Amino acid sequence: MVTVSGMIYKKELKGEDGLYYLKNVELCEEKADISIDDCRILLRTNSGEYRVGQVIEARCNMRWMDEASNAGGFDEQAYYHSLGIDTLLYCDQRPIVTKQKKKCQIRNGLSALREKMRGVYTEHLNEKDAGILASMVLGDKSLMEDELKQLYSSAGISHILAVSGLHVSIIGMTLFQLLRKRGLKYLPCCLVSGIVLLLFCVMSGLSVSALRAGIMFLIFLGAQLLGRKYNSLRALAVAAVITLLANPSFMYNAGFLLSYFAVFGAVAVAPVLTAIKRAEEKALSKNKGKIHSWIRGNLNSMILSSSIMLTTLPLNAYFFYEIPMYGILANLVVIPLAGILMGFGLLGGLLGAIPFAWIVFIPCHLILRLYEAICQGLQWLPLDVWITGRPPVWLMMLYYSILVFLVWAFYYKDEMRRYMIKKILVLVISVSMMAIMFVQPPARQMQISFLDVGQGDGIYINGGDGKQYFVDGGSTSETELGRYTILPFLKYHRVRQIDVWFVSHADTDHISGLLEVLEKGYAIETILISELAPEDDNLLALKAAAKEAGTQVITVANGTFLAGEGYRIICYTPETLDMENRNQASLVNLLEYEKQKKHVGLLFRRNTEQSKEVFRVLLTGDIGAEQETWLLEQEGIGEVDVLKAAHHGSKYSNSQAFLQALRPELTIISCSKNNLYGHPHEETLERIKNVGSDILLTMEAGEITLKQ
Repeated sequence: MVTVSGMIYKKELKGEDGLYYLKNVELCEEKADISIDDCRILLRTNSGEYRVGQVIEARCNMRWMDEASNAGGFDEQAYYHSLGIDTLLYCDQRPIVTKQKKKCQIRNGLSALREKMRGVYTEHLNEKDAGILASMVLGDKSLMEDELKQLYSSAGISHILAVSGLHVSIIGMTLFQLLRKRGLKYLPCCLVSGIVLLLFCVMSGLSVSALRAGIMFLIFLGAQLLGRKYNSLRALAVAAVITLLANPSFMYNAGFLLSYFAVFGAVAVAPVLTAIKRAEEKALSKNKGKIHSWIRGNLNSMILSSSIMLTTLPLNAYFFYEIPMYGILANLVVIPLAGILMGFGLLGGLLGAIPFAWIVFIPCHLILRLYEAICQGLQWLPLDVWITGRPPVWLMMLYYSILVFLVWAFYYKDEMRRYMIKKILVLVISVSMMAIMFVQPPARQMQISFLDVGQGDGIYINGGDGKQYFVDGGSTSETELGRYTILPFLKYHRVRQIDVWFVSHADTDHISGLLEVLEKGYAIETILISELAPEDDNLLALKAAAKEAGTQVITVANGTFLAGEGYRIICYTPETLDMENRNQASLVNLLEYEKQKKHVGLLFRRNTEQSKEVFRVLLTGDIGAEQETWLLEQEGIGEVDVLKAAHHGSKYSNSQAFLQALRPELTIISCSKNNLYGHPHEETLERIKNVGSDILLTMEAGEITLKQ
């Protein structure tokens, strides 16, 4: 337990819980007698009654932020550190308010207005519409449904769900132009629109993109007052410098990078493509006449969207490992309507207490239904989302170097050479983009990864010949394992399809993630199960999900094997007296492949001269001691290099005779900390050590990867 006190400078609601961002924090760890001053923390409690500006004191449980334990997983530590948050605290007892800072009255009022508008949305709109408008207008994503977030992301329009520069610009410029049309002079127009915009940014949570747009808009107002020409590119640079001086950690924040690179595409790259379009139109006009204005308008919108995509494509691939293929087309409709949606959403939220104010939300409802129809329609098109994997940093730097050179050539080369340079460089950029995002297949390298899935199993195998395999994929300790662990891992490695997914048995801790993967529409060609697997409810549910996804399910007999280039996977189906016991009927897999001169990823004690010619990995599912005895009698079973311990290190498996016969150099145990079963049992660990095997636990080491 720790005692913490600090001032609330930002507040969010997550259902009934409150998330409070505290600064000027004093933190004291009671048992260790350690105190930390002047840090920033995120406090979670089951009450949302506290206000911005209050100084609170609470006794809390502290949990150090986790790093990503699997490739592609969410790095909690990096994310919150990029926001300037030092640690997370969970408060079991009600905090005590010690005092209220008077200087935060404005922020208190804005926070109260934010909560009131949130209540208006939930009262007058359905859950979907309320979640979207709360996210767009208030920066509050707590009401958003996960499926809707994924739908918008797959269509490439998820940017409208955040309070971004688009929303800030709509509010600021609309207000400024309205005041100018009313005949007001520049000074009052600038003051009113600037103050209103700043208040909106603070009310909506002051996201990094809103902060960037706010600074750029203030620079625009300053240019208007001084009678100077506004330069968007310079304003963008000034906003970046100011933001990074305030918090240098933003340099590693995905939101910061995507926001600034998107605007760079709009203000620097779009003019290049627009000039090419104009040159083409000029050439065409001599022979085919003028292009209709509405076509030119659509082309301009497409050019703007394409420019933003060109500059953010590597970043999307780096942070999210995939790109929406039809985002440009979707944004042709989405962006023009975003201003109307934002305007009516903001107006409806402010007028919520007035009778019949719900009428204002009718346009919002219609626009959001159109958005949803567009997103769902795009899902029917082939390759709506393309898995890119995480590109190497050097290739991203090369990409951006070419892009910057293109912009430089456009602005500083003479007219005669400019057009040819642009044409050539556009081609080079397109080829580079294809090389980064589309052409690269998964790495052709033998790889075995034991994922950290908590209390369960999940094993990825890259055959090195273009074939991709997976074994099990489930957990009883981790929720949404497929969404947050398995799919990010596969996408990170550019794995666009699993050729064969082996299922040892249908216990939840072995198939829960697989069921999610099937539901998400990820491509799985074949699922293999033992012909002796009990036909119970779990297995029937798996078969139904596979049928819905278009995946074939094949049962295998004992001794069946799959062969690839330099490797094979042998399947064993243990016989048991209790055929209704899923654990005892687990499918066992033995992977054998030819080794190179050097050992795989981990350094083993045996030297190369003493090593076998074939590297062997045994994956045992949840078999017990009886099945282990049966397995030792099968052809091909002998000493192995790596053993995946049976049943997560249970004392009723991994018998001494079994381990003595296998003599693994390395034993890997997949389990979670503080699990209900006490895995791995001390007796099992002792038996493994007695045969001279090293031990690695996923709950301690995270993902364990062997590479050749």
